[in-house]
Amino acid sequence: KKSEEAILEEIRWLQAEAIITIATKHEIAISKAPGIATVITASQIKQMGFRKLVDVLKIVPGVDVSMSTSGTRRIAVRGTGFQNSERVRVLIDGHAVNDPFWGGAMNNFDDLVVENIKRVEVIRGPGSALYGKNAFAGVVNVVTKDTDDIDGIQWTVGGGEFETQNYNMLFGKEYGDLKISGFSDFYDTQGFSRKVERDNLFPSSFSMSPGRSHNKKEKLDLNLKLSYKNLEIKGKYMKKRREAYIGIDSSLTDDNTIKDTYIFTELVYNSLSLGEKLNMIPKVYYDQYNYDTYLEIRPNGFMPNAFVTYPDGYTGRALAKERTLGFEDQFNYNVFDGNRLTFGFQYEWIHQNDVRSSEYTFDPSNSFL
Repeated sequence: KKSEEAILEEIRWLQAEAIITIATKHEIAISKAPGIATVITASQIKQMGFRKLVDVLKIVPGVDVSMSTSGTRRIAVRGTGFQNSERVRVLIDGHAVNDPFWGGAMNNFDDLVVENIKRVEVIRGPGSALYGKNAFAGVVNVVTKDTDDIDGIQWTVGGGEFETQNYNMLFGKEYGDLKISGFSDFYDTQGFSRKVERDNLFPSSFSMSPGRSHNKKEKLDLNLKLSYKNLEIKGKYMKKRREAYIGIDSSLTDDNTIKDTYIFTELVYNSLSLGEKLNMIPKVYYDQYNYDTYLEIRPNGFMPNAFVTYPDGYTGRALAKERTLGFEDQFNYNVFDGNRLTFGFQYEWIHQNDVRSSEYTFDPSNSFL
């Protein structure tokens, strides 16, 4: 049985960790957050043995995590869930990483590793007043470690079943007013393969069920933060290659390759003074998503009717690039002690180009799945 002093010490420790930024765009104690919020810290993540961001989100009250037949994760908040989690705004160090085409972020960031996470902040409920589009159901902010948490280099190597291997490096160093931190992560696995007794095409002769799912993944993730006094530069490069687990539309297939490349860079000046009570935080950023997807929608020998056979199934390749160039300016006015007024504006130029499709074995404009 714990002593009263031990219990009080544990409470003080938990309270000291409870800091949140996304509730007001400023660091405040979670007890003062004007919303229903949850904060999970790095020490809690380590104690619970979580490995990826999606594992952390599973324990947040009111948040449900599921997986589609193509292997992507979906987030639902308070029962509000959509196919691409497009009603949940996901941020990394305050930078939105939602895909402008699909609207969600879980296609790319569900398997974000936890070694570089300082804390995960979650607001359940609408956050559009602060974060605009995609924040209808909730907001998730992943705060990464910096030179306050890392001094030097930290290596982590891991492996396990399904030929899994993971190599992670954290680094951080201060040189006077210059601070440099970041991480690199490489992950490769054959993935868990489950037996699929029946798919959407069973019991037709061309159905591949009973069969096995395909869950191979490979990912390279690089992150850098560089700051000098109030000027800060952030950058991220992530490249992923994976299979489609069971397949598209619950049809078991074995020739799917989904490639994603994500790049972002952000320049921000923290707290530019405009007077005794007023300051602003200007920010300019650039995001780019590259897609290269080869899908086998229907297996070899697929017969949409009794008279037509597709020996190579329904297959095709789609490619696209999406670019976002944005500017944001946040103003903070100290009305009086303990009260602050925050307002601002944001502009984004979103452009989708280099959209191509090829290698179709069927006419996608004149076919029914």
